[in-house]
Amino acid sequence: MADLLTVATVARHLGLTDYEDQRTLLDEYIDAAQSVAERIMNRSLATATNYTEWHDASGPYFYVDRPPIVSISALVDDAQNAARSITLTNVVTDSYDGGRNYKIGKVELWDEESGYCGLRLGTRINYTGGWTTATLPDDVRQAWIDLVAYWFNNPDRVSEGTGAVPPEIRNVFLAWRCTGRTA
Repeated sequence: MADLLTVATVARHLGLTDYEDQRTLLDEYIDAAQSVAERIMNRSLATATNYTEWHDASGPYFYVDRPPIVSISALVDDAQNAARSITLTNVVTDSYDGGRNYKIGKVELWDEESGYCGLRLGTRINYTGGWTTATLPDDVRQAWIDLVAYWFNNPDRVSEGTGAVPPEIRNVFLAWRCTGRTA
């Protein structure tokens, strides 16, 4: 499941030089920590890839399912009479707002465009979304590693299921939470 964090990286953080006998356990912890982080952040930690999504968009914006947005290749609104392609110059892109919208996956119209049609699944977007090992924020990567390390060093906390995410780690994930969308 995890493409952005490797066993070797976690083992290095834990100071393990010979970790082959721990590989399966670390893999399981990395995957479980990814699921926890995704749930807290309300976003995917999958590697950046191309997506096509249909949205029930009305008003001037909607949110994609796999932020952050790396690029948008097509945006089509299925209006009543005929589909209209929205020129990407009429969408708030990375350069207009310092990347704020792209980081949270918000596709916002501006300029001469007033709103999407509002039809059920009437807006299609083709985009590249997600992080790469180079773009994954350092604090998110470190919190992910720290959560795996915490579970590795405190295995009783994993099985109990209570207090399994220390507050300082949870707070890092919460800082990256996408609040304007549903998972």
